[in-house]
Amino acid sequence: MKTTAIAFTLAALTLTTACGKKKDADATSSGKPAEAAKAAAPAAKLEYKKVGTTGLEVEAPADANVDDNSASAGFPSATIWATPTTFLTGAFSKDDWGMIKATFEESKAGIEKDAAMVGKMKGFTKEEKTADGWQFEWEATSMTDSPVYGIQIRLNIDGKAWDCGTNAGSPAERETAIKICKSVRKAS
Repeated sequence: MKTTAIAFTLAALTLTTACGKKKDADATSSGKPAEAAKAAAPAAKLEYKKVGTTGLEVEAPADANVDDNSASAGFPSATIWATPTTFLTGAFSKDDWGMIKATFEESKAGIEKDAAMVGKMKGFTKEEKTADGWQFEWEATSMTDSPVYGIQIRLNIDGKAWDCGTNAGSPAERETAIKICKSVRKAS
């Protein structure tokens, strides 16, 4: 069941990334350079939003939705519907890691395995241990050969492990996801 859920999530991320590239290509072919359109857009207003019953909150664009998927997933889980869509998954306890990996090494191996299931892993661009976890960044290609810029950040909040990340369609989207993930905190 867990493998199926992971494969489905990765496939959805890959397809989301591939679809985003088509939209950018369409904007460019219509005479509106995609980069100029993005540069002209005003910065999104950010606000902290509660993450359902998890006891957490995340800083995301004001128009982003945050869904607590814990009940349907069977483990602590949330989706932050922003660009890029970002996922937050928690451990049940220190003794039951659920869908996330217990160690830096296991997480790295899991990322490599998952990337190979839906495309081709090019390599890690960042592998860093932090005060309360770690941060991985990588580049890969999707099953449609679209570039993938992945991020996974391990957070420790009130003694509980949380992984936050996504497979973004550009380095800029990955930077947005990093900011979203690093903003996760205990709800005030």
